[in-house]
Amino acid sequence: MKNKYVVFFTVGVILVFVIYFMPTVVSVHTANNQASSPSIDQEDSIAFNKIMNEDTKVILVDSKKLCNAHQLEKLNELEQALNKVDTSYDEATKISILEDLSQYWRDSIGIIEPYLYYQGLVALADHSGQKMNQVVQAMVNNLIVADQLVTQQWLATQVLYILDRYQALAGQNNDSAIVNRGACFMFGNVSNNPMSGILSIRNLVVKDSNNLYAQYMLGLGSKKSGQIDKAINRFLFVAQRQPHNVEVVLLLAECYDMQHNNSQSLFWYTKAKALLRSNQSVVEQIDDKITELSKS
Repeated sequence: MKNKYVVFFTVGVILVFVIYFMPTVVSVHTANNQASSPSIDQEDSIAFNKIMNEDTKVILVDSKKLCNAHQLEKLNELEQALNKVDTSYDEATKISILEDLSQYWRDSIGIIEPYLYYQGLVALADHSGQKMNQVVQAMVNNLIVADQLVTQQWLATQVLYILDRYQALAGQNNDSAIVNRGACFMFGNVSNNPMSGILSIRNLVVKDSNNLYAQYMLGLGSKKSGQIDKAINRFLFVAQRQPHNVEVVLLLAECYDMQHNNSQSLFWYTKAKALLRSNQSVVEQIDDKITELSKS
C-alpha cells in the first residue's frame, strides 16, 4: 500500500511516476466549467458517510498500522478536530481540516489511498465540479495500476459515487467522466460485464477519433486483455498527437518489448530517456533496460 516510488517498466509504476512527478497531459477532454455551488442540504451534510464503507475503514486501519507514534498522534489530532467541526456544519473549517488530513497522508506518511479518500471528501464538501474531476482522475490513475482486488473495487466504488455526485451538480457528464466511468467497469471488478465500460468509451471514439483520453484508455484495455497489437495502435495514435507524452511513450516501449520487437522497444525507450533526462534515477533504469535489450 505504501508508495515506493520505483520504476520497473510496467504500466503500474509508470502511472505512479506520472501521478507524482509529471503533469497530466493525456486527458484533453476535461470540462473547464465548474459546477455552481448549491445550498447545503441534508443529503450533502451526510455525503461523507456515504463513501465511508467497510473497505474504506479497513484501508484506513491498515494504513495506520504503517505509521509511527508521532504520525498517529498527528492523525488523531486532525481527526478529533474534524469530529468537532462535523457537528457544527462549518463547511469552510471542515474543508480545511480535510485538506490537512489529505496532505499529511500523502506528504508526511506517503500512503496514497487515505490521501485520495480525503481528497474525495474535500471535493464533495466543496461542491466543486472541477475538484471532483481532479480527484476522479487521480483515483482512476491509481485504479489502473492497483493489483489488489479490494483496492480495485474500493477505488472504482469511490469514483462511481463521486461521478454520480458530479452529474447531479453539473447536470451532465463530460467526455472524461464517461471514460472514467468506463474505466471503473474495465479495471475495478465492480461489474460482471466489464465490456459495458469498453463500449461506452468506444462510442466516444466513434464520435470523435481525436478523443485521446478515450484512445489511451482503450489501449490500456487492449493491453490488459493481451491484445498487444491493438494496444500499440491506440498508443501510437496518441503518441503521434502528443509526442511528449512520456507515459504513452513508455507504454509503447513496454508493448513492443512484450512482442519481443527489440528494435521498436529500443526506439521508444530511447525516446522516453530523452523526455525524462531531468530524472537521473529513472534514466539509469531505462539505460539498464536499453542495455538488456541491446544484448538480446
